[in-house]
Amino acid sequence: MKKIIIAGALLFSLSAFAGQQQPLKHISFETYKDKVAGGWAGKMIGVEYGAAFEFVHDNELFEGEVPWDKAKVKEALANDDLYAQMSFMMVIDSLGLNCPASAVAASLANAKFELCHANRMARRNYWKGIMPPLSGNPKYNMHADDIDFQIESDFAGFINPGMPQTAERLCNRLGHIMNYGDGVYGGTFVAAMHTEAFFENNVETVIRQALKSIPAKSQYAQCVREILAGYKQHPDDWRKTWKEFTDKWGETDICVPNHPFNEDAKFNGAYVVLALLYGNGDMLKTMEIAVRCGQDTDCNAATAAGVLGVMKGYGTLDAESKKYIEEVADKDFIYTNYTFHKAIDRCFQYAKQNVQKNGGRLAGGAFLIREQQPVALYPLEHSFPNIRYSYETVVTQPKDWSFKGAWKDFVIGRGDNSVFKNSVTPGNECTLSFTGKAILLEGYCHNNGGMAKVYLDGKYIKTIDFYYREEAGIYFGNRAHLYHELNLTPGKHTLRLVTVGDNNPRSTGNNVWVERAMIYK
Repeated sequence: MKKIIIAGALLFSLSAFAGQQQPLKHISFETYKDKVAGGWAGKMIGVEYGAAFEFVHDNELFEGEVPWDKAKVKEALANDDLYAQMSFMMVIDSLGLNCPASAVAASLANAKFELCHANRMARRNYWKGIMPPLSGNPKYNMHADDIDFQIESDFAGFINPGMPQTAERLCNRLGHIMNYGDGVYGGTFVAAMHTEAFFENNVETVIRQALKSIPAKSQYAQCVREILAGYKQHPDDWRKTWKEFTDKWGETDICVPNHPFNEDAKFNGAYVVLALLYGNGDMLKTMEIAVRCGQDTDCNAATAAGVLGVMKGYGTLDAESKKYIEEVADKDFIYTNYTFHKAIDRCFQYAKQNVQKNGGRLAGGAFLIREQQPVALYPLEHSFPNIRYSYETVVTQPKDWSFKGAWKDFVIGRGDNSVFKNSVTPGNECTLSFTGKAILLEGYCHNNGGMAKVYLDGKYIKTIDFYYREEAGIYFGNRAHLYHELNLTPGKHTLRLVTVGDNNPRSTGNNVWVERAMIYK
């Protein structure tokens, strides 16, 4: 009897231990590759579908025709939504899955392709010796909440089928190169949707599961929940959900306030969620809604189509789209040594590593994946918790600005007719009086940029380097961020620039360009 009791107790103990283990999920290598191919193809199709409407309709619905020539998918070889993250994968190819963020940052900083917003600031920070994670921190990067990592994180989900925690760790490491807070959460959320889409065919379930991978108290999570609530309240009218959300969040952007243009990750991410929910699994309908929502239409359509591509697989795409993709499937995406076929294979190789490192195994031509529950692994980050936009002031407003020395008007042209003030000699001064608790100074940088010292309320703060290897700052929504201060005592302040004779050794001149300042309260 005693032996029976002991044996029974042991059996119960082993059963309890086994019950604590997450079950294994099964997916064949063939199915996995088909789904990854679908993800990359979805990105290619979506980014070209939305390209013609990128930032054409900001804070307004587009109700016109959305033409689509399926042959245009071939042009995705030259799109940054694809080649940027493939450049990250090239670093992993060289250094392995545990490569340091600094190595990816170095690759991004020295890559031949142009960058905008958070990526460009990360590049400039790297050149100034500001390494990740500080390169994406709002102390050094006012683009911290921008969309950049959100459109570059798909691969982190592709290589982690059913493993949202592993994907989240990779996103946390790489996302802080250029982003922080909601900017990182956008990339994490997208990657998590991909990890879920390998095994789940219900779009709403994919979204709700992925939402668990980011902090519930983040504004990004709040935006996703509001779209989900709108979908529940207006299941047959996506325009009502769009309006309620846009009316509330459309003017909260910190990066480019006082303008319909919105590059914020959570704002555009919410449009992705809206398109996915109301698209009901139909890729064309999903992309069309993403375009009609406006803002960053190519990125949003690409993200949504990528999720559906993983969910449904490459084999479900229409024959014509697959025909055009196959025509370029062995051609390199620009700035990379990656082709469509290579991207699929590299994802497969990294998925094999990740599955085995995380308690799974390979057997019988299939992945047996130790299931991971989605959970937010890192503390809440909030990029700009205590500021909101107050007003802007441009250099042509004499009540705020004064200039000493040889400053001249400068207009870039080519559709950007804003007036800058430009200095090429040392000792010139620019002074701005403002009232607020934070400031962002904007202007222009180029390969003939000089330097200027910044004084705030009479105290020297830093020296701004106006050198950048190519043009940076054309068009209002893409102005170069020159200097910002976030933690001022509320009230009146004075900002003064003094041009100096020094310049970056790589620069060919001493130009300083200032155009406007954003003031926050």
